[in-house]
Amino acid sequence: MVEHGDQPVVVNAAGVPAGGGDHIGSFTTVDAHLSYSPGAFLKGTQVFLDVTNLFDRNPPFVEPQQFQRKGTGTTHFSPARRRVFTVGVRGKF
Repeated sequence: MVEHGDQPVVVNAAGVPAGGGDHIGSFTTVDAHLSYSPGAFLKGTQVFLDVTNLFDRNPPFVEPQQFQRKGTGTTHFSPARRRVFTVGVRGKF
């Protein structure tokens, strides 16, 4: 089904998408990693903070109907995550 200028997805005989469809913009994010290694007493220990998608950028809009496999209703894309913080401690034994 084509609506509002959408390009139809071309499927092969098995119903698997083989081409066509609308262009989806890139989704490039800024990630960060900060770490601190304490003094000699805790040698080999590291405290860290990781941030994925630092600026909480929204993924490009994707119309799920473009990616439906004929007759199954399943989609063929994974929604991107929003900003994620990870705090941890590493150590060597």
